[in-house]
Amino acid sequence: MDKKVLCICWGAHNRSPYLADFLKEKGYNAGYAGLSPVDKSNRITQKTIDESDVLITLYPDISKALKDEFNIKEKRLIELEVQDVDFHLRTEEDVYKDIDRAIKKYLPIKF
Repeated sequence: MDKKVLCICWGAHNRSPYLADFLKEKGYNAGYAGLSPVDKSNRITQKTIDESDVLITLYPDISKALKDEFNIKEKRLIELEVQDVDFHLRTEEDVYKDIDRAIKKYLPIKF
């Protein structure tokens, strides 16, 4: 069975989809989800976590919220610190460059 990486951010619209696609291009089985209770389309569940081998959060606050809400004790957790888009100060391109830099030190991913 293929090991799975789950990329997690708040809304699952920008950072985590980008990181999942980046990892897929590197040959990883990667998916993404978000913690936002407002947008249920990509909302993370305990089942999604259970089906994953490595969890990658894109900001420390996301890691904390994930630990508070779900059982992740048996999972490897990689915590990145990448701020989301701020349309006045940070573009998507800025965010993507930061993700590329942040994940490189964890590649190849150890399962």
